[in-house]
Amino acid sequence: MGSKAMMRENVSPGRLTPIYVLTIAFVFNSAALVWLGWMSYSSYREMGTIRRQDSKAEQLRGTIAYLDESVTMSARMAAATGDPRWERRYRKFKPQLHVAVREVIELGPKVHGEGANEEAHVQIAAAEAKLVEMESQAFDLAHQDRDSEAQAVLESDAYQARKRAFRRAVAWLCQPRRLFMRLEELRGTAVRLDEVLTMSARMAALTGDLQWERRYRRFEPQLDDTIKEAMRLVPAAAGGKAAAETDAANIALVKMENHAFDLVRQGRADDAKAILFGDEYEKQKRVYAEGVAKFADSLSDAAAAALQREQRQAVLNIMGAILPIPLLIVGWLVAFRATSNWQAESNEKNRRLALQADDLALQADDLATLNRSLDEKVAERTRELEESRAAAINLKEKAEAASRAKTEFLANTSHEIRTPMTAILGFADFLTNTGLSEVERTGHLRTIRRNGEALLKLIDDILDLSKIEAEKMFIEPSDCSPWRIVEDVVSLMRLKATEKDLELQVHYDYPLPQAIRTDPVRLRQILMNLVGNAIKFTKQGNVRIAVGCSRARDEVGRMEFTVSDTGVGMNPEEISRLFEPFTQADASSTRRFGGTGLGLTISKRLAEMLGGDIEVQSEPGKGSTFALSIDPGPLEDVTMLDSPPEDLAEDEETIEADSAPSLRGRVLLAEDVRDTEQLIHLVLERAGMSVEAAENGRIACKKVAAATDEGKPFDLVLMDIQMPEMDGHEATRRLRREGFDGPIVALTAHAMVGDRQKCLEAGCDGYVAKPLDQVKLLTTLARHLGQSTTEADQQQRPDESSGLLDGTLLDDADKARLLKMFLDDLAKRTKELDGASRTEDLAAMADLAHQIKGAASMYGFPQIADLARTVQQQATEGSDLVQLQTTVTQLRDLCQQTAGRYNRKLT
Repeated sequence: MGSKAMMRENVSPGRLTPIYVLTIAFVFNSAALVWLGWMSYSSYREMGTIRRQDSKAEQLRGTIAYLDESVTMSARMAAATGDPRWERRYRKFKPQLHVAVREVIELGPKVHGEGANEEAHVQIAAAEAKLVEMESQAFDLAHQDRDSEAQAVLESDAYQARKRAFRRAVAWLCQPRRLFMRLEELRGTAVRLDEVLTMSARMAALTGDLQWERRYRRFEPQLDDTIKEAMRLVPAAAGGKAAAETDAANIALVKMENHAFDLVRQGRADDAKAILFGDEYEKQKRVYAEGVAKFADSLSDAAAAALQREQRQAVLNIMGAILPIPLLIVGWLVAFRATSNWQAESNEKNRRLALQADDLALQADDLATLNRSLDEKVAERTRELEESRAAAINLKEKAEAASRAKTEFLANTSHEIRTPMTAILGFADFLTNTGLSEVERTGHLRTIRRNGEALLKLIDDILDLSKIEAEKMFIEPSDCSPWRIVEDVVSLMRLKATEKDLELQVHYDYPLPQAIRTDPVRLRQILMNLVGNAIKFTKQGNVRIAVGCSRARDEVGRMEFTVSDTGVGMNPEEISRLFEPFTQADASSTRRFGGTGLGLTISKRLAEMLGGDIEVQSEPGKGSTFALSIDPGPLEDVTMLDSPPEDLAEDEETIEADSAPSLRGRVLLAEDVRDTEQLIHLVLERAGMSVEAAENGRIACKKVAAATDEGKPFDLVLMDIQMPEMDGHEATRRLRREGFDGPIVALTAHAMVGDRQKCLEAGCDGYVAKPLDQVKLLTTLARHLGQSTTEADQQQRPDESSGLLDGTLLDDADKARLLKMFLDDLAKRTKELDGASRTEDLAAMADLAHQIKGAASMYGFPQIADLARTVQQQATEGSDLVQLQTTVTQLRDLCQQTAGRYNRKLT
């Protein structure tokens, strides 16, 4: 009882009351100071938040203004010039503008409050949707060569009204809440107005429309006012050498722009373009841009200084609120020290006991964890040993299988190479016999060539297989006609079928798509192999090709090509080994029918790369059926036909012609590739025609007009489609508008579906697809000139030609001279292409590849033409740069090898 009484005396209310009062006072005062400090800190943080939001809003405003002006100018430049590069620039900046607008809309509630920006949001969405619709309409009109209508859409009052509504709503959302943000706003405004003035002057020069000058005059004072206001706010930014150089550049730019406007008013738009797109203008523009950038940096520095002053003031307020807090805390600790000593001692004892208990618990947990870890490591090690043993066994089996496959592959390859080489070497020895007759010598040479072609085919198959295995074989899809591919295969295989008295049939299961999107080269390669095998393994009966298309409700379809024969057939075991390399139905098949067995392996892999497969059904003695299925691409907008297209029938009619005519009359040849122009020029002259050349569509129009004025109009115009300055379509439309009613025949390297219709819509009377041969070219010209063929002019069958050099119109000296000229130009263009590849100039690469492709196809070098076509397609579509440079290297090596080989022959 005594100890308890003593404790009650020590904690009596009279002695504890002052302590509690002091404690409560300290607590309330501390809370008040903490609240004051927190409010100061919150104010500082709110200031920083406002600064960041205003800075972000101003940055977005400048970005949107720049991107909006770039998008508008790109659309108008595309409509004015018809240059697709402006549309690509539009497609590049439009998504960036959309992203910036979305960021402004998301930032709006933070800057103006929830619900405050709803009306601006609706205005932006409506205006943006209408602007995109009108700009897309302008691009469609420009693609249809309706440039004036496209410009009318982009200069209409409706377009301008939507543009103003869009800009007003964006400006409202981006308005700053602090005065110092005016400096950042002036910076963005100066950059945007400078771009507006430059683009207005250039648009006036390109279009000859003086409305752009009025637009220039409207924005010029705004730029001056913006710069003057910024100089007033930051006088230090207007001095120094940089400011003087900027003023001088500005004066020079204004002088050149006013001179350009004067030239436009005088109808000298070309001179105005030369000024505004010249080196001097670009130089002054760079000087002015650098000066404006330095001026803008000065504005940014001034804005940053203003922000720093406000931040320092806020920091001082926070420090003034926080400094008294430590003093109050010290007093609070002194007041409670006496009452907390006894509690500290008891807490220390409790803490020591708790630590001892925790140590014991941790030791127990460590022991349990160690036991579990040991068990897991033993089990894991046992499992790893078992897996390693299984992996070692598997690797051994794979190595043995790979060794056997390698041995078999080398044995088969050696056999297939030695067989034609034996014939080549043997008959080459026979040729050294001087007693051979001309007939025997010719027969030996044909045998050597036939075996050489077989050896080349074997090497090509091995290279294709190695590319597929190394995943270096690439598919290049494009729009193509399934009808054309099947007819090409049939025309090439019909002779082999006829030699074996076999009937080669084709059946179309209508409806079929007018065009599909796949790799036509690889599809033709597969069909050639399947049809060739069917003819090879069939002694009598027929080979049938069936073409069909299955299409589901969601427009996802499959293109199906079925090749059936009445040949020897196969059993299930032979079918299971059919697609292995160097494998035929049995060993005797190789001896009886020949071949490497690589064709079906390659065809199987190519079919899978085309999104399909090859399936086989066969019975011994009853023939075989190979079903090829591929992905034809999207079929939503593809026309389905119930009969072959008309252009296929016309081409077949031309191909069936047996003779090449002797012609007369004056012809204008519009062709930009020098090699191609000289070759066609000489062929037409040797056929009896008078030929005059033009290197682009603009010159061709001038020469036609001059000849008409002189009373000696051209009887026919042979118009290349793809040319610089003015292409064949535009030149043809211009000739028709100017009253030329003579026949115009298009020369085009594009063989896709719809190209013939584009030529006819432009005003052409017919077209000839590259690569050309003499008979097809001259027969087409004779038909449009109304002249008939003669039996004495018969040259060769069209299906025997591989270029304009083939035929009898040109003698050996002409062919050698033209070929030498082609090889010299080929080396020059190859060097230029290599340089463009190193500088990554995609436009130059596409142009040079187009020239090489056209000339090579004319001169009978299909491999160079195909590879150049690949380079042109990859450069135009902006493919992976590494892949493009690899293709350019392959083309360069092929051209060098070809030039070296033929130069040795010519010398």
